[in-house]
Amino acid sequence: MLAWIPIPFLVVCVFFLLRAETAQPRDVRGVRIWKPTATIMVIAVALLALPQAKSILHVGLIALGLVFCLVGDVYLIDGDRPETFMRGLIAFLVGHLVFIAAFTVAQRTSGVLPSLEREGIVAVVLAVLVALLFVYMREGMGEMRGPVLVYMTVIALMVHRAVGGLDMNRLTLGPVLAVGGAFLFLISDAILALNRFVFPPDPSAPSSENRDRMWVLCTYYAAISLIALSCAV
Repeated sequence: MLAWIPIPFLVVCVFFLLRAETAQPRDVRGVRIWKPTATIMVIAVALLALPQAKSILHVGLIALGLVFCLVGDVYLIDGDRPETFMRGLIAFLVGHLVFIAAFTVAQRTSGVLPSLEREGIVAVVLAVLVALLFVYMREGMGEMRGPVLVYMTVIALMVHRAVGGLDMNRLTLGPVLAVGGAFLFLISDAILALNRFVFPPDPSAPSSENRDRMWVLCTYYAAISLIALSCAV
């Protein structure tokens, strides 16, 4: 169970990251240290799962997707600027595409047969959720409408492929963790998008902004940790 070794260090990193993000004023130097360090700990979880992996390709793709998440994390430290936000969006978009490939490989490796009925229902539910969220946010997106719609579509597809790896007749922990991580990633990104395009921070209410950051970060690190740990069980 080597993959579990970085988890206590990850918890410490996230604790200090939350403290830096919610400081008044925001401790940018602390964020620059602890945010990438925390994500590196998650990458280590995936890499340490390699010795017991059923598919080296699956674990390698998960690790690669997490590397793109790391790149996105670095860009989003200064995500208030449109150009860095766009670069971070692109990095995460590529990461989700890699996760889609990883979940597809995992499904084929485990021999789970596609369930057209289940996957069709999940596709419809995700499409409705993405459409409702997009319509709700579109007024505040301006020129970002196109890129955000593409991103939302890709992350929904990532969730869909994670669900596709579930064997409902014989549930195993790895695919369940992957599904949980994928859904938490969707929730984290939805919170981030709503805070940016619908409910921008109120300078007169810093406690509200701190609470929003905590929700985004807690769901995000829970998401990528579950995805990484899905390689180890």
